[in-house]
Amino acid sequence: MREYDGTPTRKKGEIKKFNTKKIRLTNIDFNTSNPVLTRIVMILLIVTVLVYGVYQFIVLEKNKSPLKTQTALERTITRTVSARGVVIRQESVLPSVASGTVVPAITNGSKVSQGDTVASVFSSASDAANILRLKEVEKDISYYENIESLSFGSMYTDIETYRHNISKSLYAVTDLIESNHLSLLGDSLQELSLWTTRRQISTGTVVDVSEPLSRLESLRNRYTGAYGDSRLVTADRSGYYVNIVDGFESKTDYEAVLTMSTAEVQSLLDQTPQTGNTYVGKLITEFNWYYVCIAPEKETDPLRVGSTVTLTFPSMSVPNMKMTLRAKNPDGTGNTALVFSSNLMNAEVASLRLENAEILLESFTGFQVDMSALRKVDGVDGVYVQVGNIVQFRKAKKIYAENDIILIGAEEGESGYIRLYDEIILEGIDLYDGKIIN
Repeated sequence: MREYDGTPTRKKGEIKKFNTKKIRLTNIDFNTSNPVLTRIVMILLIVTVLVYGVYQFIVLEKNKSPLKTQTALERTITRTVSARGVVIRQESVLPSVASGTVVPAITNGSKVSQGDTVASVFSSASDAANILRLKEVEKDISYYENIESLSFGSMYTDIETYRHNISKSLYAVTDLIESNHLSLLGDSLQELSLWTTRRQISTGTVVDVSEPLSRLESLRNRYTGAYGDSRLVTADRSGYYVNIVDGFESKTDYEAVLTMSTAEVQSLLDQTPQTGNTYVGKLITEFNWYYVCIAPEKETDPLRVGSTVTLTFPSMSVPNMKMTLRAKNPDGTGNTALVFSSNLMNAEVASLRLENAEILLESFTGFQVDMSALRKVDGVDGVYVQVGNIVQFRKAKKIYAENDIILIGAEEGESGYIRLYDEIILEGIDLYDGKIIN
């Protein structure tokens, strides 16, 4: 018997038909290492991008308004005048109780009452230096003790609180550096460091301050008692303490400042501040202080007595200050003495004397437009604006016009006026309210 081997059997007399149809397999090689193929693909991509770009340009041009427009955005124009003046305060000098080196007990501009200690006088400079070092060491110890206490006290749960205060401290440091007030930088840097450390502790970071605290305590022990006896200087009345005496304290009559002439102001400006070695400081005994300066009478005409005016003092870390104009005293030769007053007091204000200032005369805020955009319809000033594909008329109030600069705005509380972000039509003829732009 024959075993079946899987070969199909053919019946007797059957003719086997062979399939003459060939099966063709095409194998395309997409190997990108082929430089010719890569070049072809890149050319196709570039052509596609160019075609798409041209198409988009045609679409945009087709839909683009035929009218030239300008977006209504606010702009502020200010007029200022530069001046040089003198700061006048009600001041009382404090004589020294002994010869030696003076060490202030409080910061400039601090408010004191009668009998408060404001300074100490040491017989030698080395004694004064040691007490100053001791004060710095105690300040640093207080800083690290504050950090140490954070690990045991309650912390803020809102991370935004830390982010806000870190940013605020960082801006303060930046402002002091840009304004070159480096003497005030230490406290701001310490504040920044403290908030950054608080942020770390709030996330579970362990901050170990034992080593710097131990080192600082050793320094405190070294400087404690490393100075001789000192004589204390106390305030003989209430006021604000300043450790600088410049000789101007007795050169002006505080009660007569409102009537000062340009000649009197110029006389003060021509003098040079002198440090009084026989004094340990002074007390500012009145809240109000004055800035008196000379300026051209014609330029300062917009200023009104009794109004609040912004003055910019470049020497201050926060230069802009609101002051009240108390008097204008023209001299008949084209100049006038301006008397400004303020009751703000801090360390910087307490140290001002001969100062340059920029006085803000006027400020105008509105939408700046080209002259060609202004229209008059039925006797009403205004501009045409494009809303979609429709032209609309908006009333406009002229706020400021000088040379080629024109500011327009709206009457408060009234409708139909120009608005922020309106598309103002700059040119065109046969425009009218409601016209459809094709």
